[in-house]
Amino acid sequence: MSELRFYAIIPTSREWWNRVLSNASKSIFHFPPNKKPRVMDLSEGDICFVYVYDDGCIAGYFRVKEVKELSADEFQDIKSRAVEVPQAPFPVGNQKCRIIEFHRETLKKFKNPIPISIVEEITLFMTRRPLGPRFTRKYDVAKHPELFSLMMLLGSLDITEISLNYTKDRKELTIKIKL
Repeated sequence: MSELRFYAIIPTSREWWNRVLSNASKSIFHFPPNKKPRVMDLSEGDICFVYVYDDGCIAGYFRVKEVKELSADEFQDIKSRAVEVPQAPFPVGNQKCRIIEFHRETLKKFKNPIPISIVEEITLFMTRRPLGPRFTRKYDVAKHPELFSLMMLLGSLDITEISLNYTKDRKELTIKIKL
């Protein structure tokens, strides 16, 4: 696998997430037709964190295999590996859609999903860019390695409580875990 250059936070529905987790043949994430999320420079080995907006959390992640834009005709060849949901129908006619093909064996569900409110605060603190409610965000690992490391750590712990506190002189992230 290639070296990690970027990571992204991609929004999806609970329905998509649950169907992908329960079906080993699914390995395509597709965006709604004619949308242009800035994911085209993701490459093999980069990581996509899955933001399940129904639940308000980062639920897991996967590693990118390939990213491309397909016409509706081209999409027909891979649609059996994708999950169609109302928020992201398959393209038809002259529509195009961007897809992220992922390595199925890298699809990981976090032991404890990370509340998006915490991710939003950490993201704003570390990058000075707000995380939109349903926007795909891409980050350069070289510029923001701490955000990536923190999200991987938070997803692997059995967290009982997490809070981000600001005082006049300092910012504190408090994490309580079950041992």
